[in-house]
Amino acid sequence: MKPWPSAGRSRRACKKRSARSKSAPTVSAADAGAGREIRPRDEIERKLITPCAERIFYIRHALRAGFTLEEIHRLTYIDPWFLQNIKEIVEMEEELVKAGSLEALV
Repeated sequence: MKPWPSAGRSRRACKKRSARSKSAPTVSAADAGAGREIRPRDEIERKLITPCAERIFYIRHALRAGFTLEEIHRLTYIDPWFLQNIKEIVEMEEELVKAGSLEALV
């Protein structure tokens, strides 16, 4: 009988995973600058080139700043299918901001 089947083969493995997950830094939307202001183009390009936890938020900034999906793909090497889906989410966000509330959309 395995007492911890989803955590690993032993309690030691479970403890190691727990320690790793607690030590991993987390980035919130506020920390990554997910505000409404549009960031400078050179800052966006610099953040897109380097893989990091903030990059998803800078894809949003890039789309709002007028970058094309091809430009973002060239900088990030992220599959265009994923970029298209992120673009749709950003467009929905813009619609929600313009409407002012969810009730206004219904």
